[in-house]
Amino acid sequence: MIHYEVVVEGLREAIQRLERFDAIAERHLRRAMLNSARDVAKTTRALAPVGETGQLRAGVDHELLVGSSIGEISGRVVDRTYYALWVEFGTAYPSSVRAIATTLSGTRKAAVRVARTRAAKRTAGRHFMYRAFIATRGRVMDHFGRALDDLTAELGGRGAH
Repeated sequence: MIHYEVVVEGLREAIQRLERFDAIAERHLRRAMLNSARDVAKTTRALAPVGETGQLRAGVDHELLVGSSIGEISGRVVDRTYYALWVEFGTAYPSSVRAIATTLSGTRKAAVRVARTRAAKRTAGRHFMYRAFIATRGRVMDHFGRALDDLTAELGGRGAH
């Protein structure tokens, strides 16, 4: 009779690391999302028109939104000035009046009045936030690639690739 025996060394440690996967993954993905949002916000600030007051540039900020389960992490770049929407998208088209009116807080009647006033000037959009996102796509991908590499290395233990 022939008998083969397979001995797996380090299996217990590997199983323990896999049981911690959610916590490990969330830590790495959260870091990648935060770094990505910071990069996009920094580039957005640099591309934002300065104008007379610099408020548009100063209003750029980023947020990290974390849900209740793994994978529910998102980053958001915002400009908190009330007129950033008009600078980004412009007011040259009638559809922008509806978009601006529905986005503004406060009463709908007041929002429509403000949006129509802005639309009458027919300003073109500057698209500074969109251009910032396009400019930082590579860095965002790098942050997540590095997070996945770090996650794989941590789950694999010493010397794993």
